[in-house]
Amino acid sequence: MNGQHAGGYQPRVVHHHGWSTVHCLLLTALLLLCTAPLLAQVEIIDLPDLVEEPCYDLTWELDVATPPEAPVILDIEQGETGGGYTLRYNRGYLTWIDQRAPAHPVRGTLRLEGGSRSTFTLKRRPDCLAFLQDHRLLATWPAPGFTPGTLAFRQIPDGVTITEARYRAIDAPVFGDDFMRPEAKRPPDKLTTWYEDDGWKVAHYRKDFPGGDPKDPTTGAALTNPWRLSFFKTVETTANGFWFLYTGVGPSWVVPPVTLAYPSWDRYYVQAAVRTEYDGEVGLIAAYQDNRNYLLFRWLPVAPYTRDEERAQLIAVIAGERRVLATSSRGCHPEQWYTLRLNLGWQRVQALVDGEVLLEADNPGAAEGRIGLYACGSAAPRRPKIDAITAGMYRMTDEKTGREVNDAADALRTTSCIYFDDVVVGPWSIVDHPLSSPYRRAVIGKWDTQDDILTAQSPARMLLGPGNWERYAARVRMRLPRGGRAGLLVQATGENGYAWMLSEQEQRIHPVLPDRLDPQVLESPRGIAAEDWVELRLEVDGPYFACYYNNTRVLDLYDHTVPAGRIGLIAATPGTVFQVLEMTQRDVEWRPRKAHERFEKDKWVVTWSSPEAEWYPAFTPKAYITPAGQPHAQIGAAAPLPTDAPGLYWHKGGHYRDLQVTLPVTEHTLAGQSIHLSTNYQADGGYRLWLGCQEGAGQVALWREGRKIATYPFALSPRAQLCIMRRGSYLIGLVQHLAADEDALDAVIEREQLVFAYRDPAPLPAEMIGFTVTNPTLPAAALQVVSDGIQDLFERAPSGWMIESGVWSVMARYSCDPKWNWFGGFGPYTPTVWSKYRLDGDQTVEAYLGVKMQYDNMPEEYAKRYRDLNLTICADGEHLNSGYTVIRAGRQGEMPVTMLLRKGVVVQSTTAPEHLLPPQKVGHRQWFATRVEKRGDEIKLFLDNRLAMTYQDPDPLPGGFVGIWTMNNGLMIGRTNLAARQV
Repeated sequence: MNGQHAGGYQPRVVHHHGWSTVHCLLLTALLLLCTAPLLAQVEIIDLPDLVEEPCYDLTWELDVATPPEAPVILDIEQGETGGGYTLRYNRGYLTWIDQRAPAHPVRGTLRLEGGSRSTFTLKRRPDCLAFLQDHRLLATWPAPGFTPGTLAFRQIPDGVTITEARYRAIDAPVFGDDFMRPEAKRPPDKLTTWYEDDGWKVAHYRKDFPGGDPKDPTTGAALTNPWRLSFFKTVETTANGFWFLYTGVGPSWVVPPVTLAYPSWDRYYVQAAVRTEYDGEVGLIAAYQDNRNYLLFRWLPVAPYTRDEERAQLIAVIAGERRVLATSSRGCHPEQWYTLRLNLGWQRVQALVDGEVLLEADNPGAAEGRIGLYACGSAAPRRPKIDAITAGMYRMTDEKTGREVNDAADALRTTSCIYFDDVVVGPWSIVDHPLSSPYRRAVIGKWDTQDDILTAQSPARMLLGPGNWERYAARVRMRLPRGGRAGLLVQATGENGYAWMLSEQEQRIHPVLPDRLDPQVLESPRGIAAEDWVELRLEVDGPYFACYYNNTRVLDLYDHTVPAGRIGLIAATPGTVFQVLEMTQRDVEWRPRKAHERFEKDKWVVTWSSPEAEWYPAFTPKAYITPAGQPHAQIGAAAPLPTDAPGLYWHKGGHYRDLQVTLPVTEHTLAGQSIHLSTNYQADGGYRLWLGCQEGAGQVALWREGRKIATYPFALSPRAQLCIMRRGSYLIGLVQHLAADEDALDAVIEREQLVFAYRDPAPLPAEMIGFTVTNPTLPAAALQVVSDGIQDLFERAPSGWMIESGVWSVMARYSCDPKWNWFGGFGPYTPTVWSKYRLDGDQTVEAYLGVKMQYDNMPEEYAKRYRDLNLTICADGEHLNSGYTVIRAGRQGEMPVTMLLRKGVVVQSTTAPEHLLPPQKVGHRQWFATRVEKRGDEIKLFLDNRLAMTYQDPDPLPGGFVGIWTMNNGLMIGRTNLAARQV
């Protein structure tokens, strides 16, 4: 995400400032009326006459001169015929009344003392409302549905004054910052004035800000802002050329201005890539109101002497009082990148590291506020132990000043900084206490509810949670009595939906009607154990949901007419017990990763950055067979070819689970093309989708292993694209009609139509995507392919990789032209990085690697560097000889050789020139592709898009981690693609 973007409030914001004379007279008259103990309809000026937005905040300031004898009454969403809700405060009690059922009010306590002033906020969200005092959550109430109505204070008693009433229609919190500021000026090393970035303001550094000039509180000397942008001079030719860093001593934190991140944001996540020093601390802040009110996730480096210290803390600061909510002994490793995330919910707070929950706790009330970045530096940070060879490596001459600089020293200087990158904010919510959640429970039958354990005492149903979530995960533990049937309701609305029913004999999915279950539409012969606890899990993605029993998918269903609904419990048999129900919003993104724009235009880097680089032909064009050293082979054997020549092309990378293929379609481009979803290069196996056009309408013919299933027509438009998705056992086709004059990546979908939804009762493996080109106006590169594989173009911080040895960072590849920078590493012995993802089962791993130029102050050695671009898969993450290893152009004596090893033992090798590396003069700017495909016991090695080796392993390794490394050398990484059956 480039630059900054904040979304939240619509511009409908009202304040009592700058009013006209008429407004002032009206306010004076209103205050005179408020002196009476009881008033019939009194409306605060500028509240909307009609509330039409289903999500809004209403905030007001309440001054209490003396505790009121009469109630304060607020009417909410009441129409001409009544309805809506009423909020009533009287004599220490807060009462919530649903006017559709006024006989059953909900009561709570609220103490207001004489002489007090408070800020109150009413938050309207889909299906619920929340009530806050001074930004802390006091109560939530169910509020299903939404009907446009008024907001009005019907009664304000004597002794109470209400001012600053503000109404805001809101959107979900959205914010992003990758610190890309091409227009920013790099501040000098020593600043005499305080310099701040427009996107982040210092809230605390040696003293609290704002509130005074930036001076040291102990000496009075002027301070230099320790927070600053950091970027390469040539960012247009640098992968991820921007960071935000902290260089100060002691704790400090920064927050965005209120124009970018709002103090009333609630139920969101904040995420950032971070890297700390050896004695530094790093963290994230949420629910920030001021320096006396916020939540902090604080993370320290690993303890040097003991493992039982608190290295991770989740802290609440409320009214200046600090309270530790949760701790962990796990610390971070200095000089490594991580992805930190802080989830802020009304009821729950979670801290995550690299996607896994590290800390969680009940929210003590800090329900809303801005985000922040936290760091704490040391006055004398310990430096890592670097051997003398590495410390003196790679001197180069600055092209402008002629001054000799040391690349390694520059890299090592980062040990005195704490880095931040890739900040993202998005909506997040969790329901993990269904009996106390803010959503209404719809109950049929009798239930016994104790401590979040729900026992059906009769045939019963219970609907829980919100009704508007389209993507979420839900899990629950269930114990079924013998002979029983029970399960979960999903996408239920009270009138319809689906039920996943389980018994000892089978599992079924039934449509749900108000008074019965329709006959099942899907079934599985897999039964469950009675009288034992089992775990049920649902993964919901709009109209598609999958049912998992003990982490194994047993059933799934797609229904485009039911995009959202509620979850629930259903028991056909008394005695069924449910426990620990949890719903969590998911942020699923089906967008392709895009390379740096400048890279796509360079004839050398296009090797891995262009759309064509994602495809390779099943045939071998004449132009592809090029003798090494020929002038027209300068961009290398791995260079992509045009993808518009007729024939079959395969997409690189595995797609082992869900996938999405999108292609533009018009009546002029559809000409008998085929999309292949297959395995092991079998074009006629698996699924095939033939595309054509007849009488101005598009057609898709679906084939399964050579047998035609059906032909489906679809409407075309000047801006249409066909989207083919695989979701579990379904193949789904959608035609999407786009708004005009939009970039394809960011095009707005004006309308979407279902073309087909085919469920295969015995789904075929189909991890490969092929495309048969028939019309040059629709080349293979025009297809956008997205799946759950892990693609890294290093446009973001490398938080998916762990450094084991060597110096690794974004650095120059060429000493002769240092403006080109990528993620790379160098050093003596075996400089290595490991992927943090473990890949199990069948898998595909691809890496584009280049040789780093001079790095050891020995230019004459550069000609000998074209060797040892090495890749390891299925390893234990610590030992390079624990998996399958490709050593490309290694040395056996003085002879170069490319080898495939299994646990350190060579199983195949080759000295063919096309499988080695070219000499320096040919390979100086080239990138080299290594791809390993593992299917069962077969290992295939592709070098520069050519099949180099095939090895049958009699005892195949199950899986493991991926390592990229070299030997006494330096290498650069342009791109990696990782995919596996299980990640």
